[in-house]
Amino acid sequence: MELINYDNDQRQRFPENLRRFRTKKGLSMNKLAQQVGWAHNTIASWERGERMPSQYAVEDLCMFFGVTETDLFGSPVKLRTFAYYRRGKFVASGTLQEIADQTKLKVESLRSLLSRQENFYPKRQTFLLEIEGEETRYTVEFTQTFTLEELDHYGLGWLRSSPIAELKTELKEVTE
Repeated sequence: MELINYDNDQRQRFPENLRRFRTKKGLSMNKLAQQVGWAHNTIASWERGERMPSQYAVEDLCMFFGVTETDLFGSPVKLRTFAYYRRGKFVASGTLQEIADQTKLKVESLRSLLSRQENFYPKRQTFLLEIEGEETRYTVEFTQTFTLEELDHYGLGWLRSSPIAELKTELKEVTE
């Protein structure tokens, strides 16, 4: 799962910068929404500072306005990492190799696959994280990104029942 760790300054500057870039191009929120392929309500919630964009949205906005992430947020965005939960508890985060090192799992068991969604947004991707333990294999498919703070706030229980993620658990066959 891709996690984005926005700091408070970025949370404050993003709505201001988005509004500035939009008005500089002479666009209403509706026109911007049409041109970048995001809903008007989404654009409005970003400009009001109620929500922060996913990485897909950040890429779309940067490409559309011809700016960098630093221009959009006022400072470089923190490193994106993966988070690994076991039995509802946070175990490790980092790159797949860092998680493998921390958990002593094989890196092949921590595969992150990018696959195209077949929907209205042809550029949007789905993240699939497979985590294989000794007895169980977990597959979590995400349709959007969210911040570390949101994940910490809501926890894994929320993620299991959330429409943005599908969690599958398989017991592995024991071979002797």
